[in-house]
Amino acid sequence: MTELTQWFGEHQQWIMLAIALLAFFESLALVGIIIPGVALLFAAAIAAGSASINIWGVLTAGFLGAILGDGLSYLLGRYSHEKIIQLPPFNKHPDWITKGEDFFKKYGIASIIIGRFIGPIRPVMPLVAGMLEMPAIRFYSINILSALAWSPFYLLPGYFIGAAAENQQLVQQQHFFLLAGLLLTPWLISTCLSMYQKRLHTLLHSRSHSGNLRLHTAILLFATSTSLLLCTYLLTKNGYFTSIDTWGLKTFTALHLPALDSFFIAITLLGYWMPMAIWATTITLSLFLQRHYALTAIWISAALMGQLSISWLKNVIAFTRPAIVQQPPASLSFPSGHTAIIIVFMGMLLLFARNNLSAQTYKRGIWASTTICVLVACSRLYLGVHWVSDIVAGTFLGIMILSLFYGLLQQKNIRPYTQKSASPKSLVIASGVGIFCAYLFAVIPSFDINKTHYQLLETPSRSIPEANNDG
Repeated sequence: MTELTQWFGEHQQWIMLAIALLAFFESLALVGIIIPGVALLFAAAIAAGSASINIWGVLTAGFLGAILGDGLSYLLGRYSHEKIIQLPPFNKHPDWITKGEDFFKKYGIASIIIGRFIGPIRPVMPLVAGMLEMPAIRFYSINILSALAWSPFYLLPGYFIGAAAENQQLVQQQHFFLLAGLLLTPWLISTCLSMYQKRLHTLLHSRSHSGNLRLHTAILLFATSTSLLLCTYLLTKNGYFTSIDTWGLKTFTALHLPALDSFFIAITLLGYWMPMAIWATTITLSLFLQRHYALTAIWISAALMGQLSISWLKNVIAFTRPAIVQQPPASLSFPSGHTAIIIVFMGMLLLFARNNLSAQTYKRGIWASTTICVLVACSRLYLGVHWVSDIVAGTFLGIMILSLFYGLLQQKNIRPYTQKSASPKSLVIASGVGIFCAYLFAVIPSFDINKTHYQLLETPSRSIPEANNDG
């Protein structure tokens, strides 16, 4: 592996092509089972990071290779499946195909997405999808959307390591704490919410509790989050959050690495109003085309309430942002709008699909949603444009809005129109299309200029300004 990384370092002009080809062969039936594609991709990504090759080019190369590999596997399965099963290793291991078929029949479209991230079945699932004559449009849609997540998942870790080594900035202990926090926080939150959901389900089926328990839960959650938001404001205004805010800013800005800068800027730009508007539009169209008119109205109302409440609170409270980047956002600081709106979006999508999800799938949905929320919130702290108190307030505001609409969905006069949940598959596809379009038309074109805006004024070791808590 070391020799391969060195070879890539000496032949940097081949790195992009190598990543595309390795992603292609790793995704291709038969070949992907034989070659150690993950290890080779990791080595190529390290070399790309060391050579400071554009991160978007690296991700695009992996994305295109994965799409073509899975696409060809699908065609082989659909038109040459009788010949394929006679070739090694399938002729010696026919159970691989059988297990793949069982997995596909059990999980349907989700099997294509899951299969991308599970090594043993990765090169088999597209082949099986073709054998079972999955509609081509449906397969290629899922293929493209899942590749959007696959490329960063497999390439970014190696790229970051290579970039850090090239810049002679060793990964410090704090970076491992950051990684642990990003992994453990979503797991902890999803576990707690799943336990609560299980408890709520038990109570709802108990004769000793009324059917209004969900509504009571929504009211309690709204009251609690509203109270905590008010407490956060008062504590911040009176200076009790100052030491925490200053510590958080110093801690996160000390973690800066060029590769991490690009990663967190790409994450944070999703929370800008134009990308979120594009994403919201695709969800709106999906719900409307499925004739979920009440859910469409509720979705639009939640998105608008989120944006309007954020703007109103920022202007009324008028706390200033940290002044440590070249050009911070023009809006005020408290609460974090990115944090609040992403919680509203992810939470509403889960509420809409809840009744069509099994307990296990719902738990995974909570984990995935929480991971996205944590990444967006963390990006604001890492980039130095928010205080910790802003993130806390944004979290409570997002939960407050979410609980309000959760209670609305439990109203007797509303329930007949919202009883039929939206299709989780359609929401996932609509979200994938929306996020893809958001990055294609809004994030990527403005990435370089925003990267300049988010550059620190001085090195992370410089003195941090005191938090402005005088309102």
